[in-house]
Amino acid sequence: MNEKIVLHCLSGPLRGKTWMIGPDGLQFGRDADCGVRFSNDSMTVSRHHCMLRWQQGLLVMVDFGSRNGTWHVDDSPFPPYYPMTVLPGSQFYLADSTNLFQVELLKQTANTEEIAYGCYQQTGAVPQRTLLQRRDS
Repeated sequence: MNEKIVLHCLSGPLRGKTWMIGPDGLQFGRDADCGVRFSNDSMTVSRHHCMLRWQQGLLVMVDFGSRNGTWHVDDSPFPPYYPMTVLPGSQFYLADSTNLFQVELLKQTANTEEIAYGCYQQTGAVPQRTLLQRRDS
């Protein structure tokens, strides 16, 4: 079995897009050198907004002091220039809640891809944990 970490955009102008998080990580912003690139019309997102990168074997988020911030889904900010661990299932947004992303663990076998979301989905007043979604190749 082979495991990879992927990023999926859940809402906003990049909705439905998926990126592999490789050894160099992923930079977010409006500049041409960003792997997760927003259009120049997305003025709430900074040119170099934030980055998911590997630090001592852990995936971390670093906000680059962006004007409108990078936020956990619970509306608490990622502190500027301070790496914070991000786990599979973590959701965060850039600038405002319409730019929502989720980190996912992708497990690949010979005939199957499985995505372990580990996320919480709102169903009524109580969030329910979704453990695994299976997709046959």
